[in-house]
Amino acid sequence: MNKHIASFFIILFFLNLNAQSDSLKYYFYNSNYDKAITIGNALIVNKAATANDYILIAKSYSSNFEYLNALNILKNAETLFPSNNEILYSKANNLYKYDKIAESEIITKKLIASDSLNKKYILLAINIAKSTNNNNTLLNYNKKLLQIDSTSAAYNNMIGKTYIKLKQNKYAIKHLEKSIKYDSTYSDSYNWLAKIHDAFRNWDTSLYYINKALKIDPENISYLKQRANTNYNRVHYFRALPDFLYLYNNDTTDNEIIFKLGVCYLQIEKYDIANKFFIKSYNIDSSNYKTNQYLGMSYYNLKQYDIAVHYIEEALKLIQPDKIVMKSIQNNLAINYFSNKQYEKAIEYSKIMKNYYQKDYWYDYYIAESYFALNDYKNAKKYYENINGKLPSEFQENINKHLIVINEHLFFKQK
Repeated sequence: MNKHIASFFIILFFLNLNAQSDSLKYYFYNSNYDKAITIGNALIVNKAATANDYILIAKSYSSNFEYLNALNILKNAETLFPSNNEILYSKANNLYKYDKIAESEIITKKLIASDSLNKKYILLAINIAKSTNNNNTLLNYNKKLLQIDSTSAAYNNMIGKTYIKLKQNKYAIKHLEKSIKYDSTYSDSYNWLAKIHDAFRNWDTSLYYINKALKIDPENISYLKQRANTNYNRVHYFRALPDFLYLYNNDTTDNEIIFKLGVCYLQIEKYDIANKFFIKSYNIDSSNYKTNQYLGMSYYNLKQYDIAVHYIEEALKLIQPDKIVMKSIQNNLAINYFSNKQYEKAIEYSKIMKNYYQKDYWYDYYIAESYFALNDYKNAKKYYENINGKLPSEFQENINKHLIVINEHLFFKQK
């Protein structure tokens, strides 16, 4: 009788352990990771945890971002189940999450050597290659994925983006086009096709693809930003404006969007609105030369020349020695100094610009007008004569009037 009772309790014990194992699965798959960990550790203490239990306990720790605890569990599991590849995979995955990339890579390579077309192993290897910016290795693993399923939109998208990183755009386009061929709703591939064509200034093609992406996912912020920037880059400011306004309403702190809205309004000659956006941009980052330059330009168009000069001078102080940008700012200063009646400065910067552009007679005009305003008639005459008959009629009338005044003054001065 006692023998039967003992057997009964042994059976109950093992049934209880099986129930605990089932409870571990239940709590894990219902995302109650703390409870799963408690039950799992009880199984370990009772030396009743299976290989799968160890993996679930490690996954529970990992889901709570306790990667070191997960690795300690897997270390014990590895001792008990040394040839279990799922435990090795779980260890490699946790090492990757714990930022032990080199150790994770060693294990992942071993796993792929044992099963070269295991999708799970290859995807982990891809993440490792991405984290180390090893694009050639990344490409090799992308190719392995295509061996598993060459008609996968996702896999063609992944390899397409890798080819972009390797600057092999011909192959990138080929695979991204395959991606949308196999799944016409794969919006990310349309987006990347748009980016490639945008980089080569194929504006119409770029817009075709980004509009396709937006048709699938109309509220995707990155797609809207892509379309806005394409229209902005091709100087279609009216078309860029609605998208930039939507983006701004979504995030009123994005300085890139704020600045570009200012540029759009400046270009469509809504100077007061442009000025407000440039002020917002300046308040976020006053050390950006472009913000200072464009804020100055907006004040110039509002005929507030003294303030315009201030900000453009600030831009000149901030800019690194980039010749093209320097020319732009110096040009702004030449115009603003003249408009602000700072004639000596206007002459200085107009002469700088004249050295860049020998055949641009407008700088001669600013110089001549500035000398005339300073009563330096001799120098004014020299520059007026240089542009005589070379500017539109309304400016020629002004030149003629001033030359009469200069010649009379110089005649009587000789007397």
